[in-house]
Amino acid sequence: MESINTGYNMSYITNEDWTKYFLPKLSDDKLFLDELKQIIKIQNLLLGIIELIFLNSKTPQNKLKQHILYSSMIYSYKYYTYNNISYSTLCESEKLINGTSCIFLSFKEARKCIDINYITDKIQPYLNKQLNEKNKLKNEDINNLIIQKEFDILNSIEFNMGIDNPYEFLSILKLYLQEIHIDNNTINEIIELTNKYNNDSILFPLYLYYTSYEIALSCILLVKENKKYNFIDINNIIKLCKLDIDVNNIYQCSKYISKITEALKSLQKNIDDDNLKPILEKNSENYLNFNTISIINTN
Repeated sequence: MESINTGYNMSYITNEDWTKYFLPKLSDDKLFLDELKQIIKIQNLLLGIIELIFLNSKTPQNKLKQHILYSSMIYSYKYYTYNNISYSTLCESEKLINGTSCIFLSFKEARKCIDINYITDKIQPYLNKQLNEKNKLKNEDINNLIIQKEFDILNSIEFNMGIDNPYEFLSILKLYLQEIHIDNNTINEIIELTNKYNNDSILFPLYLYYTSYEIALSCILLVKENKKYNFIDINNIIKLCKLDIDVNNIYQCSKYISKITEALKSLQKNIDDDNLKPILEKNSENYLNFNTISIINTN
């Protein structure tokens, strides 16, 4: 089987910080659930803004949306963590400016040009609904807020805008499955299920510690185990990628992703928080249309 050079891959925090700040939240069920709920709220806000930006797009742009969302999640979480900010303590206008700034930065990281005035025009009605009459903001004021917040975010990520994401691994997975002669229907099913686990993995900051390929391989491992697809050989995929990966990391990461997936199933059965609902006030003028990440696929 031909090898593929996948290039560089990164993690964003040290082992010491991961052990100190994040493992306790993964080990304690209450802390984990509280963190998960906050991240869902961050994700829903970001996705609402992204959908607003792409509202009049003639094509679905799903891959670009996915890339922007993933990068925005990393920027957001690093910003809040670096500055020791609790998302729940922010007012709605602050959340909107922060989220918009992360998305604006993500477009730059993706090398896609977008005019700040275009974004401001989109969010201005929603932002001003959160403010009283005397504090209403003009577009120029919003532009300045976004630019200032963008600098704060860059400072929190040490001006390193580079982002890897596990979705890019799906093409490698497809090639691997084709080379071992798996039928197309099964390939499509595996890709879809892997993508779903990738989506779930965003809802806890695993991406700050585990590389994107470790996350992707963890998702593939979960598909293999849950569907009993023993023809999938994780070690052979690693060899195909020419990556130096510790298989133990993959097994550990897969357990965390499985924990997220199971928690999401539980939340979906009993949602008592409006900010966690798949669609929040869809037809209301007071809110963005908050769709769940599951609407984004690889098509």
